[in-house]
Amino acid sequence: MYNHTIFKPSILSVDLEFTNLCDTNCSICPRDSITREMGFIKSDTLATFIKLFKRYDPLVSVSGMGDPLLHPNFADFINLLKENGFKVGIVINIATILNRFNEVCEKITRGLPQQITISIPSIEDETLKAIYGNDINIRDIKDSIIKISEVCKGQSRFRISGIITALREN
Repeated sequence: MYNHTIFKPSILSVDLEFTNLCDTNCSICPRDSITREMGFIKSDTLATFIKLFKRYDPLVSVSGMGDPLLHPNFADFINLLKENGFKVGIVINIATILNRFNEVCEKITRGLPQQITISIPSIEDETLKAIYGNDINIRDIKDSIIKISEVCKGQSRFRISGIITALREN
């Protein structure tokens, strides 16, 4: 016989997409394959999300197919999630940090998540150039990560996420 009072469903992590828009134009991005409407999450959708998931106390990872920092209510939404007891993390592409450093710092300090994951597709300068089409290099990446960690003054945990990227030869 199953005892229902012992079992409590739990959700450890939930991905929440603030937007599927991005201005980075990475050559490896499947964005062109998205068939759903492009845009931003609305306040009422976030309110529904909070109501549905609050009782599970998950880590909310703000990530997805877009750049969460593009959402005009980024800081307000992060703060609303935190006020409702959620632990909040965001995933940011390293190109976003390099291309819009001051804006990224301003938005992150207004809506400070507890965890920041920085996505880096390669540590090889040649591969980075092929993906981003500019002169992003591993030294600039390292320097930017150090600077952004200083901006957050130890209030956010950092996680560096890398993927092995294989590019097709034309």
